[in-house]
Amino acid sequence: MRRIPTTLLLLLLGRSLSAQFAGQLDTTFADSGYVITDGPVVLTTAYSLLLRPDGRTIVIGNAQDQGTDVGVARFLVNGQLDPMFGAGGAVAIHVEGTEYVNGSALQDDGGIVIAGMTSPFPFPQDQKGLLVRLDSTGALDPSFAGSGVHTVAFPGEDAWFQEVAIQADGRIVACGDAGNDMHVHRVLANGDPDPSFGNLGSIRLQVDSAYSIGYSLALQSNDSGIIVAGTGIVRLLPNGDPDSLGFGMDGRAIVPADVDGIVVFRDVVIQPDGRIVATGWSSPPPDTLIVVRLLPNGTPDSSFAQDGSLELPVADGSGGMALALQPDGMIVLTGSVYDALTQNTTVLLARIDPNGVPDPLFGQNGVVLFTPNVFTQHTEIGTGVAIGPDARITTCAAYWSAAGPGFLVARFLGNDLATGIATTETPNGRVYPVPATDEVTVECPPCAGRQAELSVIDATGRTVRTQRSRFDAAAPMLRVDLRGLAAGVHHLRLVCGTEVRSIPVVVH
Repeated sequence: MRRIPTTLLLLLLGRSLSAQFAGQLDTTFADSGYVITDGPVVLTTAYSLLLRPDGRTIVIGNAQDQGTDVGVARFLVNGQLDPMFGAGGAVAIHVEGTEYVNGSALQDDGGIVIAGMTSPFPFPQDQKGLLVRLDSTGALDPSFAGSGVHTVAFPGEDAWFQEVAIQADGRIVACGDAGNDMHVHRVLANGDPDPSFGNLGSIRLQVDSAYSIGYSLALQSNDSGIIVAGTGIVRLLPNGDPDSLGFGMDGRAIVPADVDGIVVFRDVVIQPDGRIVATGWSSPPPDTLIVVRLLPNGTPDSSFAQDGSLELPVADGSGGMALALQPDGMIVLTGSVYDALTQNTTVLLARIDPNGVPDPLFGQNGVVLFTPNVFTQHTEIGTGVAIGPDARITTCAAYWSAAGPGFLVARFLGNDLATGIATTETPNGRVYPVPATDEVTVECPPCAGRQAELSVIDATGRTVRTQRSRFDAAAPMLRVDLRGLAAGVHHLRLVCGTEVRSIPVVVH
């Protein structure tokens, strides 16, 4: 296991940033890079995010209309609510008495499938697994189960769907829990239970504990299998049977041996090469965010973070909630960080390279902590993440505030945007010229008279040049030799005392 020391993370999280850094808020989205909206209906808490091919963002969570209902909002590329969706950009769907939702999937025709729970009572009891399908305008789709709503009940037991995915043949698979069991359910494209899957479309499993649940699932290529993650990771064959001979041990993944304590996985994705990436947290407290990568056969991938697992301990506790894959193999995740002093949680966004190393060119050593500029007590947990074709990263968060509820959606830069500027300004100095050819000058007044180390990091995260020099007390500037470096965006990493700064620079 590779474990990133907490002290190092906290040090790097405090460094100065350029306004054009990968991992910074994208101010072309809602002017500030994020939006908190309760919409034309009272949107409360966001739990899932979908990105359409046209760049519009769909966020799924809860709304307060006729009690606690399903809430869905759609945003334009600029972060404004889409007036062509629902009533002014949002809809509230009431099924019975109380609904909670957690997961969603996007159909090729723009339809939205939502997974959650419904109960006939104001306080959830007699819970039933809930699937809802909306058309691309936000209306219930009557071609799905006759009304747009499909439920699964087990008399005397509660059931809840946590996530949903759509197979290539249009069948819909959901996971969650039923009683004390992990529950996986499949329906046909018309919403009828799939008779070829388990018992009336359902299978139930006990996985590694007295209480088992599936929080997320991913479909293998050609619908050849279903990976379900929660209290353990399992692989199901297309008919719902556990893959007891070909995956891990008895169909359950083998987690790296040095993963401590109890592990809960909240999301899972499958790479194009078939390897499986999952995130969540390990406990006992403080919880620690963990990322695990497995080979397709359910055993640890030793090429990832040395033994198949990476820990990111930040502040007083951390956890991973959602994953996305970049086309270049980078792994992006969102989740939360807990601060015991304020008793609040903050959105965490991280990017990890294919070898299991936090990306030094993203945020601060691969990590971004985000909290909105709200002047009342608030807390937020990153719950959804998606990568756009322009590499921008969109997230949603479960958000609670004394000022009122709302869907919190933010968009971050995935790449540096330093090209075409003559000077890179930082709060404590500047770098010029940008673009540069043979050398670049770094001015840093706070470093006057102090010894410093300057490193040049290329686009792959490799340190290609390092120099140690002392800043002049009267004219605190240093020149860095760039001759022989490949053209493109690099970063200058300046270490002066306990302060660390990273500044983008373009080499011609």
